[in-house]
Amino acid sequence: MWMDRDPFERRFNSLIQLRKPWEPVWKDIQKYVCPMRGNFIDQPNRGDKIDHITLLDSTPVIVARTLAAGMLSGLTSPSRPWFHLGVSDPDLNDYQPVKVWLEDVEEILYSIFSKSNIYSGLHNIYEELANYGVGALGVFEDFDRVVSSKWYTCGEYYFAVGPDGLINTFGRTFFLSVENLIKRFGKENVSLSTRNLYDNHKVDEWIKVYHLIEPNDNRIANKYDSENLPYRSVYWEDGSEKDKVLRYKGYHEFPVLGPRWGPRSITEIYAQGAPGHLALGDSKGLQKLQFDYYKGLDKIVDPPVQVPADMDNDI
Repeated sequence: MWMDRDPFERRFNSLIQLRKPWEPVWKDIQKYVCPMRGNFIDQPNRGDKIDHITLLDSTPVIVARTLAAGMLSGLTSPSRPWFHLGVSDPDLNDYQPVKVWLEDVEEILYSIFSKSNIYSGLHNIYEELANYGVGALGVFEDFDRVVSSKWYTCGEYYFAVGPDGLINTFGRTFFLSVENLIKRFGKENVSLSTRNLYDNHKVDEWIKVYHLIEPNDNRIANKYDSENLPYRSVYWEDGSEKDKVLRYKGYHEFPVLGPRWGPRSITEIYAQGAPGHLALGDSKGLQKLQFDYYKGLDKIVDPPVQVPADMDNDI
């Protein structure tokens, strides 16, 4: 698909600059609080970059998971009702046919949620919130399950807020194999270099993809086709032919939940003050204490001795 890609690339670069001041503390939180969460390496499948050495005491990880489990069971429990539907007119709420209809709709919604992966997504963003103070969960239409969720970890997405202080722009980069890229977007929409890789059976090569969802400022208000909906979504390949995009579509509503743990003002894009921020210093101290403890224990078990260099090691 061909269209002017320059506005999208400029907006994406702006989102990158807006996020940069937050990255140093996020990387510290990843190192000392939650090494398995967060992705600040712009490369595919870099499990070797996860730090499994610094965190000698797993207390911060266990506490964050406990908090996330408590939020899931307390706010959006998969096992018991956590919302009730109603209408603004209190008299209608007491009208029996309306009450029956609302109860039926509630049952349908609970059934849809239980068959989808929405609760897995909610648990993930609760843990992200506990650690980084921000989370991202995409909720999209699904032909088989009605709705499905896609959760993202800190560092792989970007936000911007509207004049009301609510998240209204979402950007991310991710990697797909050549095979999966073609299956998802169609061979006719990928770049020439990707098609060549596919034709040469190099289907497991990784391709970087950009995705941007933002308010559609070019929409024609009285039209409701995909290109004129309130929000637009565009995908493009990194390094592909200029003005070529993988997909362009629209949304009636912003499809990404972007909760933040207590932003200081409505203009603040990300947030501070989450448990992960507050516990960062304590976790650094805890890891230092554990390091010193094991270092001392090692000297007790295998104490250093001063002996001549030519002495037999068995003595």
